[in-house]
Amino acid sequence: AAVGKRGDEGTAATFYRNEAVPTAPPGQCGEILCGPYSLIQGRLPGLRGTPTEGQAAVRKGYVARIQDGDDFFIALDAHAEWGHSF
Repeated sequence: AAVGKRGDEGTAATFYRNEAVPTAPPGQCGEILCGPYSLIQGRLPGLRGTPTEGQAAVRKGYVARIQDGDDFFIALDAHAEWGHSF
Protein backbone atom coordinates (compact mmCIF):
# COMPACT_ATOMS: atom_id res chain seq x y z
CA ALA A 1 0.00 0.00 0.00
CA ALA A 2 1.27 3.46 -0.84
CA VAL A 3 0.74 6.57 1.26
CA GLY A 4 0.95 9.99 -0.39
CA LYS A 5 -0.89 12.49 -2.59
CA ARG A 6 -1.93 11.71 -6.14
CA GLY A 7 0.73 12.70 -8.61
CA ASP A 8 3.54 12.12 -6.08
CA GLU A 9 4.81 8.94 -7.74
CA GLY A 10 8.29 8.20 -6.51
CA THR A 11 7.89 10.12 -3.24
CA ALA A 12 5.13 8.17 -1.47
CA ALA A 13 5.88 5.69 1.31
CA THR A 14 5.14 2.09 0.37
CA PHE A 15 4.48 -0.51 3.07
CA TYR A 16 5.35 -4.08 2.13
CA ARG A 17 5.70 -6.06 5.37
CA ASN A 18 3.47 -6.36 8.43
CA GLU A 19 4.28 -8.77 11.26
CA ALA A 20 1.96 -8.64 14.25
CA VAL A 21 3.07 -8.83 17.86
CA PRO A 22 3.21 -12.59 18.59
CA THR A 23 0.75 -14.07 21.05
CA ALA A 24 3.42 -16.50 22.32
CA PRO A 25 7.15 -15.89 22.79
CA PRO A 26 9.08 -16.45 19.53
CA GLY A 27 11.55 -19.31 19.29
CA GLN A 28 15.31 -19.01 18.94
CA CYS A 29 17.12 -19.04 15.59
CA GLY A 30 20.68 -19.44 16.76
CA GLU A 31 21.47 -16.37 18.86
CA ILE A 32 18.50 -14.27 17.69
CA LEU A 33 14.73 -14.60 18.09
CA CYS A 34 12.73 -16.01 15.20
CA GLY A 35 9.79 -14.02 13.82
CA PRO A 36 7.24 -12.68 13.79
CA TYR A 37 9.19 -9.54 14.50
CA SER A 38 6.42 -7.13 15.57
CA LEU A 39 6.97 -4.49 12.90
CA ILE A 40 5.61 -2.69 9.87
CA GLN A 41 8.21 -2.24 7.15
CA GLY A 42 8.22 0.11 4.19
CA ARG A 43 10.19 2.18 1.72
CA LEU A 44 10.35 5.95 1.40
CA PRO A 45 12.22 7.18 -1.70
CA GLY A 46 14.60 9.98 -0.78
CA LEU A 47 15.38 8.59 2.68
CA ARG A 48 18.76 7.25 1.52
CA GLY A 49 21.64 9.42 2.68
CA THR A 50 19.65 11.55 5.13
CA PRO A 51 21.35 12.29 8.48
CA THR A 52 20.89 9.94 11.41
CA GLU A 53 20.42 10.76 15.09
CA GLY A 54 22.46 7.97 16.63
CA GLN A 55 21.42 4.41 17.32
CA ALA A 56 18.89 4.11 20.12
CA ALA A 57 17.59 0.78 21.39
CA VAL A 58 14.43 -0.11 19.44
CA ARG A 59 11.30 0.45 21.52
CA LYS A 60 7.60 0.21 20.72
CA GLY A 61 6.56 3.01 18.36
CA TYR A 62 10.11 3.85 17.21
CA VAL A 63 10.79 4.38 13.51
CA ALA A 64 14.18 3.23 12.27
CA ARG A 65 15.90 3.38 8.90
CA ILE A 66 17.39 0.09 7.76
CA GLN A 67 21.09 0.63 7.08
CA ASP A 68 21.60 3.65 4.81
CA GLY A 69 18.82 2.87 2.32
CA ASP A 70 15.25 3.92 1.64
CA ASP A 71 13.73 1.15 3.79
CA PHE A 72 12.45 1.72 7.31
CA PHE A 73 10.35 0.01 9.94
CA ILE A 74 7.98 0.97 12.73
CA ALA A 75 8.38 -1.19 15.83
CA LEU A 76 5.12 -2.61 17.18
CA ASP A 77 6.93 -3.85 20.30
CA ALA A 78 10.31 -3.38 22.02
CA HIS A 79 13.29 -5.19 20.48
CA ALA A 80 15.99 -5.24 23.16
CA GLU A 81 17.50 -8.28 21.38
CA TRP A 82 18.54 -6.01 18.48
CA GLY A 83 20.62 -3.80 20.77
CA HIS A 84 21.56 -0.51 19.11
CA SER A 85 21.67 -1.87 15.53
CA PHE A 86 19.34 0.67 13.92
